[in-house]
Amino acid sequence: MISVSELPMRTSDQLAQTFKRQGYVVLRRDEIPLLAAQWSKLQSILEQMDYVKVVGGDTGDAHSVWVGRFVNDVEKPQSLHALSELLLEILMNEEMHAFFGQLIGEYPLCVRRCQANRLFLKDFIGYHVDQDTTPDYTATAVFQFSEQFEGGEFVLYHPQSGELVVELPKYSVLVMRGDIPHEVMPVRNGVRQTLACFFSTNFGATRKPRSEIKTVSNALPY
Repeated sequence: MISVSELPMRTSDQLAQTFKRQGYVVLRRDEIPLLAAQWSKLQSILEQMDYVKVVGGDTGDAHSVWVGRFVNDVEKPQSLHALSELLLEILMNEEMHAFFGQLIGEYPLCVRRCQANRLFLKDFIGYHVDQDTTPDYTATAVFQFSEQFEGGEFVLYHPQSGELVVELPKYSVLVMRGDIPHEVMPVRNGVRQTLACFFSTNFGATRKPRSEIKTVSNALPY
């Protein structure tokens, strides 16, 4: 298991070197240029979001996850919710944009897709590769907002290192290349809340047409 709590604090250059070498990096809260008030504001936005239950992805992958979409790019990046602008003002302010640009090694970046993922008992995110949806996804950042849950492990299937279970404490962030397979295991207890942002250097039309996701409900279980 990759435990971010055991890592020493690293500089931006060290984080970028790690990402370049591994294709992924787990960021501690004190390594991310977000203030406590900004984390709290993001959490409040996620709590106000509208969610639908997704059971099938756009590449045939199986899921059981409640999704609130802020931005999507079926044809081109498009805001889908009244809260999207407020969310992106925090995630893509000048300092955050520069931080992710240095980390990923690409600049400028846009958020082509952004969604809140909420998992209740037995919910999961099935095995998939982000770039199978579209090659436009350079990297994905997963922001963790929960701590009172069991299960829901994030598993990477790294081409060199093999299967890696990633520990994501509250207010940590996993950033990974868009070509690394991954999944989230079923939640055994509690609620797991994350925010996934898909970064790209393509600000225009999506390069790969795709089908719609499969949904079954918009009434949260609790």
